[in-house]
Amino acid sequence: MIDKAYGANVRLRYATLVNSLSKFLSLLAGLIFTVFIARRLTVIEFGLWTLVFRYISYVTPFTVIFTYWIPRTISRGVNTAKTGLFLAVLLGVIASLIYTGIAFGASILFNQPLNYLLVALVIVFQFYIDRCLNSIASAHAPEYTGFSNVFLKTFQVVSAFLLVIILRLGFLGAIASVIVGRFASIVLLYHVDRSVIKKSKLNLNTVKDWVRKSWLPLFNSFTNVLIVLDAFIVRGIFGNEEPIAYYGVSMSLVGITAVSTQVLPALYARLLAKRDVNDILEAFWIASLLAIPSIIGLIVYTEPIAAVYNLKYVAVSWAIRVFAISSFLQLLFALLATSLRGFETRDFNTNNSLRETVLFKMPILKSLMTLIYLTALGIVSYTFSNDPIRLVLSWGILYCLTLATTTAAYDQLLKKEFHINLPYRLMAKYTTKFLIASLAIVGVRLIYPIKPEASIWKLLPKLGPAILTSAILYFICLYLIDYKFRMLVYSCLKIKKKNDLKFSRDLQESA
Repeated sequence: MIDKAYGANVRLRYATLVNSLSKFLSLLAGLIFTVFIARRLTVIEFGLWTLVFRYISYVTPFTVIFTYWIPRTISRGVNTAKTGLFLAVLLGVIASLIYTGIAFGASILFNQPLNYLLVALVIVFQFYIDRCLNSIASAHAPEYTGFSNVFLKTFQVVSAFLLVIILRLGFLGAIASVIVGRFASIVLLYHVDRSVIKKSKLNLNTVKDWVRKSWLPLFNSFTNVLIVLDAFIVRGIFGNEEPIAYYGVSMSLVGITAVSTQVLPALYARLLAKRDVNDILEAFWIASLLAIPSIIGLIVYTEPIAAVYNLKYVAVSWAIRVFAISSFLQLLFALLATSLRGFETRDFNTNNSLRETVLFKMPILKSLMTLIYLTALGIVSYTFSNDPIRLVLSWGILYCLTLATTTAAYDQLLKKEFHINLPYRLMAKYTTKFLIASLAIVGVRLIYPIKPEASIWKLLPKLGPAILTSAILYFICLYLIDYKFRMLVYSCLKIKKKNDLKFSRDLQESA
């Protein structure tokens, strides 16, 4: 059913800023939730908690069958909302039945309490509905994918405080908290999506078509899973978990600096609808605005930030710095991957073979690069099998090289398939301005040195003000040297003033 190209009306800057802030708040709420659970559950219960979500992960990959196609269709103007919901419900029921079998098997084999395992059955079905509604929102209002995550995490924390901390319901209270959080997310997303859902019609032929083409999103999912074998390879060759722990801390910090990739849902929707290269440039600007100071901040404050996790992680400071650089490479890679998927239109014609599209060529390229990466990592692990510090540093360098090579391959694919050259000169100009403004962060570090300490309560009161001061000075410097950023500030102030006037008028009318 042809409706309208919803992706054309997506607000790129607004959605990006909202999703970036939402990501940060979600990370904070998630940390609080984990602390609540870990401190109140016994070691055995927390182990069961971990296993339950591992069991759930076995039956959730099939969401890609509809989450892959929903944004591609709705953003372009083919409203498949009800079709996606129908498939989500159908696959959710099937996944729930499979999970039930896993629960009975785990209960018999490992003597785990069946009632605890079966309560989590609700989460499986919720996950399918939530992912579908998220995909619909990403096509017309991607900022609500961030809002929904904040709702999910916040309601989880509040529920955990009441059920686990106050009422002491233990494992069942923890599971109930997840259910409440996911329900809050579903309610918000349905409210946002309902107008799009109402305008859509169920098309069983589309359901059949998506199921027939499900091999492509499942193949994409497989290529993403393939790269996680790196930790297993290192563990198997090295013989213990020490380098894995160093790698885990490094990637955890990279995850914080990668908040800027929240630009991608909005960019994807816009490209599917408008196919405008200028949107890529705008996305790069708004993402780099946040990514570059985060990366510079992590590089200059590596030692004290690593000490927040544990003082022993200071030993791998240089490895963490290398992994931090990979965060910028991840941004470039994600922008190119999103651009390739957004410019591809041949999948829209059912007569075309998907193997002729970049949707198939991209995972092929990524799989090849990943296999080379895993092979090289095996050699590196064997070479430094007695030196975990050098092993993780070499791991970081290899990870960056793989990202850079794959990004270059995607850039060539973009030129070959669509004859598009990204405006790298302008992107370099933006990057230079962000780096100049980031000198303020380096200055604060030189004036106010912070030494790593074992006590987190002594470290955070010093680290917190330094990071806050660095952030304020960065934005002040950027305001002085970048006209584009000044215009963004003026736009935000103008919107705020407009909203304040509207609120004032509403109060007067109600009085």
